[in-house]
Amino acid sequence: MTIALSGFVCVLVFLTQNKERYFRNVEHATQTLDDHIFEADTWKRWLLITGHGNQNNLASNDIRVYYFNSTHHFASDGVALSPSLVKNLDLQNLRGIKVVGNVLFLVSAHSTKSKIVMTDKCIFQKKVKVAKTFTIDSLNHPYGIAYSDGKLYITNQNTDQVLLYSLHDGFGASALIFAKVPHPRGIVIDISGKIWVASNRGHLFVFASSGELVKKLKIPHPVGVTIDVATGNVIVGSVHGSNSGIYIIDHLNLKVITKLIVTPPYKLTHPAGVVVIEQRLFVIAQDQRVLYGWNLATNKFMGVILEQGQMPERPEQAAIVRCDV
Repeated sequence: MTIALSGFVCVLVFLTQNKERYFRNVEHATQTLDDHIFEADTWKRWLLITGHGNQNNLASNDIRVYYFNSTHHFASDGVALSPSLVKNLDLQNLRGIKVVGNVLFLVSAHSTKSKIVMTDKCIFQKKVKVAKTFTIDSLNHPYGIAYSDGKLYITNQNTDQVLLYSLHDGFGASALIFAKVPHPRGIVIDISGKIWVASNRGHLFVFASSGELVKKLKIPHPVGVTIDVATGNVIVGSVHGSNSGIYIIDHLNLKVITKLIVTPPYKLTHPAGVVVIEQRLFVIAQDQRVLYGWNLATNKFMGVILEQGQMPERPEQAAIVRCDV
């Protein structure tokens, strides 16, 4: 079943009877990753990792799901993360992933055939799988995704744009151009409402919610970007060969606080997805196909959290969700 609406096409992947509930959940959600994290004691947290994969091999474009044991802290051998499930939504080249309330947004990048997927954040637990895929005319190899106040921001690599969609009545028939950024990658909205966009041409752009450029920070080839909700600091991965690392930036004065690096014998040449929970920083090392960890209370490098065999073929981005049990 296909529905055309002046500028975009909605392709129904599984079932769509929960569409209204999804949009309602999005509209009333806030922008932070952990909105509902402490509401009850009958839940578990899960780490989701998207895979870049191979456009000719859909099995490699999966979502890896890991149980996060929040009762444990960093130990000498890492943190309590155990591999759980592998889910495949038959999508190509998964990139950005964003949790908003009970909704999970995914970015599928395939040139002008790119899609935005909206589904239940706990889809991997559901017996009946419900997902809605939007193929929108203005999408052209999107990467990052962020949300704030009923608006969805998506970085469009092939057009050097940050696109803006309204979610109050579903995806708008066409996107607004929020900003122009050369080859944009990751995007995040900080606790004061500023929009941070990584450009792998060597800068991190900071915009006001109006679209006005606030500052352009020089960061070598930034890709993944997130926030530490405990401090408000912005964290960005920099792809710079043997000098690759993770920059922590003060969200108020917009200055670099420190740069985190791995210690020998470990290597980090392409940090992709970055995600923070309870002063734990997880970083996807795409070239090495491992997940590294840092303790943000001390900035201590904690080594490998997930080994190569536990990661997708080309791991990209990550999110942490809470699901009831």
